[in-house]
Amino acid sequence: MTQQATRSARTQVRRLARCAMAMLMLCALSWSCLARADSLATVRQDALPAVPGGQVDGLHAVGTSLLAIHAGKAWRLPAGATAWTPVSLPADVPANAVWLTARNTLYLVRPAQGGSSFVGVSTAILEGDRLVLRALPAWPVPLRDTRLAEGDGALHATGLDAHGTPHLFRLALDTASARWTAVTPWPGREAASSLLAQRGDLFATVPSVAGTMLWRWHRETGWSRMPPVPG
Repeated sequence: MTQQATRSARTQVRRLARCAMAMLMLCALSWSCLARADSLATVRQDALPAVPGGQVDGLHAVGTSLLAIHAGKAWRLPAGATAWTPVSLPADVPANAVWLTARNTLYLVRPAQGGSSFVGVSTAILEGDRLVLRALPAWPVPLRDTRLAEGDGALHATGLDAHGTPHLFRLALDTASARWTAVTPWPGREAASSLLAQRGDLFATVPSVAGTMLWRWHRETGWSRMPPVPG
């Protein structure tokens, strides 16, 4: 084979290699696009059915149902259902009642006389088309800016007293005669914006002039400051 023929053969091989590489890249890109499209196609977004009246003050997860509350009325949407059904509230529940959810349990926050603070909570239980309330013991002192957290068989409540001092209380839920006991709150005098109980620990986010602080409580070490919350 002459030198010119050798160069021609090498050029042809390089062209074929470039064509093969281009085809492989196109195939890889096509498969990537198809895989991404298939991944996006599997993501579903289902709209909830409209609540009767169209207005909702609060939407709460209670067991396997959603509970919508507005102006002293309530509706229930069980898992898999396509329509809301009315739920009867106790007659003494005011239209402006405050409801809080902790670990898929709904609580009615009981107001103090005068309405500027709260004295405790009642567990709200769905029984068919009725919401039944079971009063828990009153807190040692009335609270405002209340937050709840449930976990490890206990309910925790935090808030500020009439002097602006934060308090944290714990109630064992597996003992019928249990009473609220005081737990030392995080350092400072600010109210918590959220409270979470997880695996025996408590986590509290506390806004301050320096930003939102994240505190963690452990029964052996007490409160320790965690890295700042982003944003």
